[in-house]
Amino acid sequence: LVTKGTVDENIFEIAKRKLILDAAVLESGVELAAENEMPEKTMAEILSSILLG
Repeated sequence: LVTKGTVDENIFEIAKRKLILDAAVLESGVELAAENEMPEKTMAEILSSILLG
């Protein structure tokens, strides 16, 4: 339970973004190891899509 407009909400949103970023990084690493190719998205593209929604 998180109250809207509080510090807790900000912390929760940052934690969600970090989890998404972590999953994206781990997923791209698995694909690289499996296919030995460059990822389709650069880290900047992943970060901007997460941070900007």
